[in-house]
Parts: sequence; structure tokens; C-alpha cells
Amino acid sequence: MRVMCWCMGLLAIVLANCTHAAERSATELIPFENQYTAKLYGFGINVTSSLRAKGNNQYEFYFGASAMVGDVTELSEFSWNPQEQ
Repeated sequence: MRVMCWCMGLLAIVLANCTHAAERSATELIPFENQYTAKLYGFGINVTSSLRAKGNNQYEFYFGASAMVGDVTELSEFSWNPQEQ
């Protein structure tokens, strides 16, 4: 049950971030960094997500979540050319 609560909380954070990003232009990538902290049943979770421009249409997306039960880290590198979108 607790794992399901953690997953639902994490999903809510990710969806909130996606909704915020959807308000921007479909072809424009704007670098950002977000940090969230939540507590459920006395257990905390810290989440960080960021988008960083590396130059020459190269970007890096980072997502990390840490809690007492474990850590999740995702790092994606990709290219984005607004003229081709």
C-alpha cells in the first residue's frame, strides 16, 4: 500500500511538470530546474527534474527521486532542432 502511495505521489509530481511544460510553444525548449519535497506517513521524498541546454541544439534532461525506500535517477541526452518540428 505504501509503495502505491509513493508511486501515486511521484506520478502527480511528474504530471504537474508536464502540464506546466505543455503551456509553452510546441517548438521551444526552455531550460528549467524544479525541486519538490513531499512527506507521506512520516516518510519523505525529494524529487529534482531539470532541462539543460548544452549548445548546438543538444539538451540534457535529468530526473531524480530519493526516498528511504530507494533512489531513481534518469539522465537523457537528445538533440532538438526547432526548424524540423
